[in-house]
Parts: sequence; structure tokens; C-alpha cells
Amino acid sequence: TDPAQGETSVVVSTLNPISGPEAGKMDRQVDSKTVVTKQLKPGQEVNQMVQHAIDHEQKGRMSEAINILRQALGQYPQSEEARQLLVGYLFETKQDQEALSLLQSAIKQYPEQAIFSKMLAKWQLGHGQAEAVITTLKPVASVFVQDAEFNWIIAMAYQRMGQHAVALPYFERANSLRPNQPQWVIAYALSLEANGQNIQAIQEFQIALSLPMSERLSEFV
Repeated sequence: TDPAQGETSVVVSTLNPISGPEAGKMDRQVDSKTVVTKQLKPGQEVNQMVQHAIDHEQKGRMSEAINILRQALGQYPQSEEARQLLVGYLFETKQDQEALSLLQSAIKQYPEQAIFSKMLAKWQLGHGQAEAVITTLKPVASVFVQDAEFNWIIAMAYQRMGQHAVALPYFERANSLRPNQPQWVIAYALSLEANGQNIQAIQEFQIALSLPMSERLSEFV
């Protein structure tokens, strides 16, 4: 089949082909006189490159891992796994600008890969860009209705914008989907308090106190 179509291509060439009475003998010997060339499917190749990158990262060779993933993404820009891993490694090594560029291009070119909107929003939240978080997440909100982290990120963005009433349903969903996260419970309680719902806020603070947390956080609660 045509390799350009992404199928495995196998080219078989035999040496000194023979017809007639000797053909049967040659058939039995074909394994020792056959050259087989295999071409990986695009999906297989990029998966192999991703695995090599992971192997390098686990051995402490982060720069090699990043270079492999850059190469993989250059050949297969549609690969969600390669891009996600590369962005993660870039953020880890403080190469934020390249990571952000990869996220923004993915959001533009592959809007169906909604994970990149969430990754960008998480970075924006961590860098005080609350309004940008809302802009980034609104187009993919329907995809992440049942995603705890999405609901937490957008709740925190609204909280930092002072829109506590809007934040509350997102906090409630986040804590329902992923219960017993002390920081999440505390943030929810703070928005309840800011929204004038003091009794409910006290209840949430009491729940937080029953959860394992740092001494500093416990003193704050």
C-alpha cells in the first residue's frame, strides 16, 4: 500500500527468481533470500518518539527529551500527546514563552483538543490573569462540565475578580467531583463568606479543619 496514506508498507524482493521445477525449492528458501523493509505508521512513529522522550526525562536528560518532542511535534503537529508532554516539560524548565506559543497555536489550529485551553488557563491563573482565564475557558466549558480541575480554575478566577456569587456553583461542583481537598474547601468557604452566607461558610471551615493540612493553613482556618 501507499506509505503516504499512513499504512504499513512492505517491500519484498527475492534474489534470482526461478520458475519451473525449482520454484518449490525456492519457496522453501525464500526466508533466507528475502529483504523486508517496514515503515511505521505515523501514529506508531510519534508514539515511539514520545516514549523515547519519557525515557530520557526519567533518566534526568530533560534537554534530550525536549529536543525529541520538538522533533516529534515538527513532524506530527496534530499529536496531542507529544504537545502536551512538551508543554509540561517546557514549563518545568521555565521555558514559558515557548510553552505558551505551543498552547496558543494548538488552541487555534486544533480547537477540538480542549486540554490545551485548560493548560493555558491554569498558567494564566497562576500568573494573576483572572479575566484571561475566563476568556480561555468559556469556549470549552461544555467539554469540562464534569472535570473537577476545570471547575476549580474557573471558580478561582471569578473569586479573584470579586464575583463570588458566580464562583460558588463552580466551587460546589469542584468539591463534589473531588472531595476532601482542604484548599478547595477553604476557597469555597471564603467565597461563601464574601457572599454573605456566613453559616454555610462556618460549616465549610469546620469541614476543612477535619482534613489533613499544613499547620500554617490550619491556623488560618
